[in-house]
Amino acid sequence: MIHFKFIIMSAVFTFLSVKSYGSSLDLDYVKKVDLKLYQRLVEIKKCQDTQKSASECVKKTTPDNISKISDEAENPISKNNEKLKSEQTQWWLTSSYYKAPDVKQWLNAVQSTFSIDKLYGNIEGSQYSADLKYYSRYGQWTHLFSLGYAKDYVKQSGLVALDRKYHLFNYNARYDLNESWFAQLGYLEEKDTSLALEDAAVHFAGVGSYIYNTDKFILTSFAALGDKTERFSLGNSELTGLDKFNYKVAYGFQRLKWNLSKELAFIQSFEVYHSLDALADFELAEDVNLECIETLTSSATYCIVEYENRNKIILSLGLEYKLNQYLSLSYSLDFTKDSQPFLTDSSNNASHSLSIIANFQ
Repeated sequence: MIHFKFIIMSAVFTFLSVKSYGSSLDLDYVKKVDLKLYQRLVEIKKCQDTQKSASECVKKTTPDNISKISDEAENPISKNNEKLKSEQTQWWLTSSYYKAPDVKQWLNAVQSTFSIDKLYGNIEGSQYSADLKYYSRYGQWTHLFSLGYAKDYVKQSGLVALDRKYHLFNYNARYDLNESWFAQLGYLEEKDTSLALEDAAVHFAGVGSYIYNTDKFILTSFAALGDKTERFSLGNSELTGLDKFNYKVAYGFQRLKWNLSKELAFIQSFEVYHSLDALADFELAEDVNLECIETLTSSATYCIVEYENRNKIILSLGLEYKLNQYLSLSYSLDFTKDSQPFLTDSSNNASHSLSIIANFQ
């Protein structure tokens, strides 16, 4: 690249000295490789035609200026990336081609969230949670690392659960194929000791679409296939005779961010999980109204009554208000429905969340 700039610089000074379009410099070639430089050369010729002094024309074509022109031609939207950073824009929600196509420049952001949640359903009570997300982008690759932690005072099945532990780790890598389509893979691990299935891990890969990608609307969808493992707590493993589920899963995700104003945004998301393998449905073996088709161990108090595919949906509705370029407040209402809850878990759960979000980039 340095050699190219040197050649162009030399060509400009040659152009100035010969004062002609074609004797020593092929302008057609310059036009093909560097349109902005070509336009500058035309301006130089016009400057010479007005009988201005050579020093005035040369001043407009100093090496520093030529280097700047060449850099802008090679990276015409680097300023857009700087603008994305300065405005604290959530660039990780949009395509890397949006406003900044084909530019390999690092973008980094850290987002931390502290939330107070009110839980209903399988567990009831107040929850205090925090999560930390790190986003990075280089070229068409966007990466997400996420950590989550929760501490709460809740009741499960009417009993106070003071020892509940929750944590989450998530990694996603997304590659933008063009302005409308992307491919994504990832790994997620979640632990919640208030659930009968207290430990879950899934790795997945799929494709998605930026359906709308504008300053006002950001609508994306994603579909993936994955492999999921859910582990039981030791106590529940003894009750059922099974220590884990391992199955193939299909996953769908849709997210909308609608900027109602410069400060206020409506956010909605919908997730669906479908097990591609039939999973065992357990019930108490002593229930005379049910017929057991299989008991895994002689000591198990739960037996298998049927095998069926599991479906789970999650709907989230919320508002986010931007206080300044770093801080936002958000409120969300979440609904979860599980077609095959495990043991005593509830099939319907809901939560209200009030959060403060900090963005740094």
